[in-house]
Amino acid sequence: QKIESQLQKLLEDGSTENGFYFEMKEYGAMLQEDQEAFRTATIEPILQLKKDLKQRLIEMQHCPLKQIDQQDEFNSIQILQQVECVRNQQKVITDKLERERSTLEEQINNIEFEEEIPPHLDEIPEDIHYLECPYPDLKASVLQEFQNLNAKYKSQLENINHQLKFTD
Repeated sequence: QKIESQLQKLLEDGSTENGFYFEMKEYGAMLQEDQEAFRTATIEPILQLKKDLKQRLIEMQHCPLKQIDQQDEFNSIQILQQVECVRNQQKVITDKLERERSTLEEQINNIEFEEEIPPHLDEIPEDIHYLECPYPDLKASVLQEFQNLNAKYKSQLENINHQLKFTD
């Protein structure tokens, strides 16, 4: 909750023209709806069952012994049915969440993080070859610097790709 409130404050402090801000607001609303649906489907049935069981326990404590024997069998069947119903609801939800988790893990594992090295990386732009320069040494130096920058960039990309291959 602390992180959510800090994120909310950060987003509210952002510019109203910021597209990221609006995307995060929409995503937050979607998450809020998901949380509410989850709470309604999972927590409320359990809380209702707990409340019903407490109420029945209070009723049983205040009923005369003769009435308890007559109602005991009826109440125990109802209670067992309610408990079984809530248990089945929880199992359906748990199974659904497990399937979603498996699907998401599979999607994450299938993501390719490799940065593609552009094929024209070793090439020096043609415009540079045709630039007029009164000093041939300067032009050669600039061309050499382009080649050095390309080599450094390519080396860094290869290093990043190597690190990404070992990242889980």
